[in-house]
Amino acid sequence: MTRIYFTMALPGEINRLKSELDVRLRSSVANRTKEDQDWIDSAYDRLSYLKSHQQAFDEPRCEIFVEKMLGLWKGTESVIGVGGKALYNDVQAIAERAMASIRIGSRANDPGALQTPLLQRFFDYAKTHFLEPVLGTNMWCAANPHDPQHRANAECLKLKGRGNAPWKKDGRPEDLMPDFDFACNRVCVGCRFGAAFNDGQRALQEEVEEHRRAAGDAATASLKHEGELLLAELEAVITRAGPVSKGGNI
Repeated sequence: MTRIYFTMALPGEINRLKSELDVRLRSSVANRTKEDQDWIDSAYDRLSYLKSHQQAFDEPRCEIFVEKMLGLWKGTESVIGVGGKALYNDVQAIAERAMASIRIGSRANDPGALQTPLLQRFFDYAKTHFLEPVLGTNMWCAANPHDPQHRANAECLKLKGRGNAPWKKDGRPEDLMPDFDFACNRVCVGCRFGAAFNDGQRALQEEVEEHRRAAGDAATASLKHEGELLLAELEAVITRAGPVSKGGNI
């Protein structure tokens, strides 16, 4: 509920209040009643409170986001997954634009001179994009909950939809964002918005080894066959999510 409130409900409440305030402010000061002015003063106070509330949530979110982007640029982080590759490509494009915007006296690029404008560009990007850890997994999600196409293509929501009875669709509330209750490493790494950074890649390999041991120790031929199918499926998903994208060459 906290994710939904800060990501969907709070921005919507701010926009609604700003729209109502704009309408009230269009009337001339001379025509305003005391009640109108009291409402306007109260709306300004409420808007200021909501914006500070949103900022308190958004700043740490962006800092974590930028930390991942900086790691991809420096090469201290690597990533697999369709969502991760898209983020890596954006990081490289942002870095190229940042380098083009500064003048460096030496022919050898100085990363120190680049870092300040690069960080600002990363923060600007983070403010308008999404990257959040998928609770209960080692994955990250880059889906934009405000984009209906992203929600339609999120694997966790597809999985959730398959579990819903089609005859009970009427009256069921629309999903406002990816549902991490239906997410796991295997689901996320195969999703077009999934990203597995260093820790996620290690967790996936550990999961592969666990499946390999389980198949090898299976008590029956049937269980062994089932275990081998699950292992092959997981390995195929990981292969499709690769190869690893990693920076550090600038």
